Amino acid sequence: MATPEHLSASQEDYLEAILLISSRKRAARATDIARHLHVKGPSVTGALRSLARQELVNYAPYDLITLTEKGERLATEVCRRHEALERFFLHVLHVSDAAAAAAACRIEHAIPTEVLERLMRLAEFAGACPRLGQDWLARAESGCQKARDGRRCAQCLTEDVTALAAAAAQQATQRRTGADQGKSNSIPRHRGRQDVPTHHE
Repeated sequence: MATPEHLSASQEDYLEAILLISSRKRAARATDIARHLHVKGPSVTGALRSLARQELVNYAPYDLITLTEKGERLATEVCRRHEALERFFLHVLHVSDAAAAAAACRIEHAIPTEVLERLMRLAEFAGACPRLGQDWLARAESGCQKARDGRRCAQCLTEDVTALAAAAAQQATQRRTGADQGKSNSIPRHRGRQDVPTHHE
């Protein structure tokens, strides 16, 4: 997704790299950026000059490179998108670390904010919803996604509904049993014949 400053994906990568390097070293050098992005020195120089013209980086040849306030804001947003996507791929889709990082790098520049926010909410829901559980993706892959005609999906839903109904009935029975016991405990017990005092004449 293009930012309001109309940055390219490559320019966003440079801002992200400078932010990450600066978080470790307080400032970045051109050689650090080239190593981080696996590019040649002349490419770094051209990109930094372009970003400096947009007032996103403080750059001078052979000097340390830092982000301007606007550049840091944009770089932080790029990092936020990357981290959110990587978490989604890791914890919801359960792909490998390498695949999650590579996919996040490609998608972070194009995904609209609304879609990203919904993915983040879906990830939170998948982790919190007790009906899904940790194995929900495995069940989906082995069941519904392979059932072209939907019959296995219908069977799965029927089993879920039956299980929920049984659990609800069991809870209702337990509540009734507890209520009955409470009533019996609250009824005063009358003294038996042996408790009646005997008066001697």
